Amino acid sequence: GSQSGSSDSSKGKDEPTVMTLPFKNVKAGALRMFLGFWLMGQQGWSSAGQAQDGSTTAIFQGGVGSLKIEIIEEGAPRLDVYRLTDGGLVYQLQEAVLLHSLLDELRDINDDKTIADDKRVFTLAEANGFQTARDSLAARPA
Repeated sequence: GSQSGSSDSSKGKDEPTVMTLPFKNVKAGALRMFLGFWLMGQQGWSSAGQAQDGSTTAIFQGGVGSLKIEIIEEGAPRLDVYRLTDGGLVYQLQEAVLLHSLLDELRDINDDKTIADDKRVFTLAEANGFQTARDSLAARPA
């Protein structure tokens, strides 16, 4: 469920925030590149490419619904996901499945002990960051 009224972090954005994953630090370029490749492998989804602000737009089934993934490096580093077009309940479920899958991938990267700390693409701000992000999503993974 999305509560309205907590728009302190979105600077004048009209799109509802679907999910936020706070980082202690992030290498935005590397994470954006990963996102682009990862999105290519997601069935039913396509990428509109990277916008000038570095955000990535993911489009479901040719425009039924879409979301924007933004990686913020400055200030409070984080990954924000905004819903651009709402294609209804079926879309919202697919959106949740996509974002759970993204969180799984990011968790695998995060948990990879072979990656040296100085080479990490991101460091979570909170140990339970993945769970907090999951809790904001509509559906649970199967």
